[in-house]
Amino acid sequence: MLKNIKPAVEKVTYEGDRRSKNEDFVHMVCKSNVRHTIEQIRAQSPILKEMEQEGQIKIAGGIYNMSSGKVEFME
Repeated sequence: MLKNIKPAVEKVTYEGDRRSKNEDFVHMVCKSNVRHTIEQIRAQSPILKEMEQEGQIKIAGGIYNMSSGKVEFME
């Protein structure tokens, strides 16, 4: 499981505590993972990438907050 998010963790620039107990760091990694996943979708699916470029679809990322039930969509 951790192997799957390693690229996202490595992209985060953070000088503080880089452990899972640090909520700020975890949130940064979560956002990084969403961005990385969107990059992977575009890189691995030329059809979806082309459809997005032509305005037929929008590839959007979001983070679900389990406490509030709300989704924070990312740009």
